[in-house]
Amino acid sequence: MRRLAEAGDIEGFLRLLSHTPYGEIALEDGVDPSISLERSLNYKLLGRVEEVLRAAPGRMGAFLEVFTLMRLEVINLKRILRGRFTGLPPNTIMASLIPMQPYEVADYGELAEAGDVVEVVSRLRGTPYEALEEALDFLRLFDALWPLELRLSHLYFSEVSREAEVLPRVARSLARRLIGVEVDVENLLAAIKLRAVEKRGEVLRRIGEIFTSTYLIEHGLIKRVIEAESLQPLIRGLDHPYDWILEPLLEDDMAMIRARLRRYIRTLAMDGRRVDDYGMSVALSYIMLNELEKNDLVSIGWGLIQGIPIENVTRYLTHSL
Repeated sequence: MRRLAEAGDIEGFLRLLSHTPYGEIALEDGVDPSISLERSLNYKLLGRVEEVLRAAPGRMGAFLEVFTLMRLEVINLKRILRGRFTGLPPNTIMASLIPMQPYEVADYGELAEAGDVVEVVSRLRGTPYEALEEALDFLRLFDALWPLELRLSHLYFSEVSREAEVLPRVARSLARRLIGVEVDVENLLAAIKLRAVEKRGEVLRRIGEIFTSTYLIEHGLIKRVIEAESLQPLIRGLDHPYDWILEPLLEDDMAMIRARLRRYIRTLAMDGRRVDDYGMSVALSYIMLNELEKNDLVSIGWGLIQGIPIENVTRYLTHSL
């Protein structure tokens, strides 16, 4: 990873990458090179995921399909919602999506062409995402998209937790931990946003409607975050890893919060790889590690394309250099 980061330019980066299992990657003509690079790397990620799914037997394969494909689809749905919320044209939205076949929805193109966010949500009726309609009230109340993005994360966590009930205990625990920590951090960041809203009383009364899923951070602590006069003692009093992950908030470094979250998930995945419980823990870890590596490669490539000093990119990578 260090050699790739020190490639100097995107051409050198792609040349070095061609000597790895990622192989040759050619940027598309007439397409933003950052978008083209991410799309190509997503194709590589999907290829590895599909290999795992093809090889996984029975209930392992069924669970991994939900864990992986629904996870990627939720990313796509968030990008579609964000695109419609900000008024991006459908072709720009479609170019930003992970290039996968729809998993639970019928067609990404139809969603990207919806008139607005409310229409996107209405087109998700009859899918596992139809409960997004319940979050539209908060979209209007806060005039912000994050309540819908948060609800998508909750729906994914709930679905994976339900499907994981059939797994052996160790694999079930790992699966819930890998995504549960993400949900908790998203919930805490949402709670911090809610500290600034005017209708705080209504927010506190409707905590359970906003935060429909939690892992280790329960509603009582979320309420304390919203009500706290100062965040510093509260954050430093959180249990590990949440104190460490959220510490950069005290310096307004949101990017480092995301980086630390990814690093903690990588640690979980590396530990899980050492536990072979019918191969499930190894498969889960392999998928997560590949996703994290892909994200780092996208970040390095983006930094080289934009001409950003590489040290400003590498400090936020998942992998230590």
